[in-house]
Amino acid sequence: MTTFRLLFFSFMILLCSGLQAWAQSDDEVEIDEEMSQRIESLRIAILTETLELTPEQAAKFFPLYKELRDKQRHIKDQMRNLRRNKVQKSDAEIKADMKQFFALRREEINLEETYFEKFTAVVSARQAASVYRAERKLRRMLLESIGGSREGKRRRE
Repeated sequence: MTTFRLLFFSFMILLCSGLQAWAQSDDEVEIDEEMSQRIESLRIAILTETLELTPEQAAKFFPLYKELRDKQRHIKDQMRNLRRNKVQKSDAEIKADMKQFFALRREEINLEETYFEKFTAVVSARQAASVYRAERKLRRMLLESIGGSREGKRRRE
């Protein structure tokens, strides 16, 4: 546990410095590959700790989790594309887009349910249910890091 905390705080310092540099840019700049790797490493650490995975469980769990994340990312990309350029669309086109958007949200829920079942084949139901808690924890940490970076920028101005 102490090693994890040391790793975690070291990672957060690196993450905050990277996010601070990213937040200072006025251009819409995507997070670079290194930052994505840092976030992914933190995601794995948080999931491993929150789910209390053994090495054997982790070896079976993370390939399934990666599949889920890839499929979720694909759905989110489709949803993002539907939300673009609403001003230039007719009401009928917007209505069709919204129906597609709702269908994608249902697909997202079905995907989570399917992968919950797959997860319970390699970890306990309690551990599988903790996946969503771990994801919220990571999201909260990232948002706090970004918020802290932006506050620091405001103070310097």
